[in-house]
Amino acid sequence: MKRSFSIVLAFFIGFTSVGQVSLETTLSDAVYATNLDGVGKVYYGVDYNTSECFIYNTDFSLWKTILIVPPTNTYLYDVAYVSTKLFNSDDQIELLAVFTEYIATGDTSGYYIYTTKIVNEVGVSFLNLPGAGYSTVYNLSDTESKLLCFVYDFSVSPFTVNTKVYGIPGTLSSIPEPTGLFMGNAFPNPATNMIHIPLSTESQQYSTQLTLMDVNGSILRQESIPPHQQIYQLNTQALSNGTYFYVVETNGRKSVARKFVVN
Repeated sequence: MKRSFSIVLAFFIGFTSVGQVSLETTLSDAVYATNLDGVGKVYYGVDYNTSECFIYNTDFSLWKTILIVPPTNTYLYDVAYVSTKLFNSDDQIELLAVFTEYIATGDTSGYYIYTTKIVNEVGVSFLNLPGAGYSTVYNLSDTESKLLCFVYDFSVSPFTVNTKVYGIPGTLSSIPEPTGLFMGNAFPNPATNMIHIPLSTESQQYSTQLTLMDVNGSILRQESIPPHQQIYQLNTQALSNGTYFYVVETNGRKSVARKFVVN
């Protein structure tokens, strides 16, 4: 019996000596990892209300804050491909930014106009492409990459799309970009009676499920949204004042959790 106890004790000692999951820090909004040539691995996150991109060191200390200036009448919609050598050969940080403007055609109808820009950390623009709402980088080899930009026209039905292909000097980081749904932030935020939730470009072809959660992650509501919608109007009158999160799933792909406030 004594020998059996020793074996069990040794098992638990060995088990507890293995590294375990531990919380290191909590950063606001969705934060991603990337590898900057000449710098190394960093984290980046975006405050869409202030149009700022924050670059963090691996110890989570703030390294740089990049102000992204939206064109007139537009809002910052998404940021991707934070890099140093992907779009040109200097040492400054560049990123791909997408801006959006909502054109109302009635009380409950309208469409989006997108603009994609590549800018560096001091605001110099290397690409300005009206209509481009989604872009992706493909590595063709270890030394060659292409930037594909999808240009949409949602003012017509059915909407149209074409693809602009650009040669770029760098190659994609070994850390992949997030593969979640591409979509903007809800507005107005904070909301009182109604909040508008932009949907992904894939929602034009596929139905969408929206999951609404409270701050504890408990599901409050799930709603099915038919295809061919760019924006979903969520009635918030029945919600108590406070903070809420939502996730959108389209064609098997989920967005990151987005936050809004009701007051």
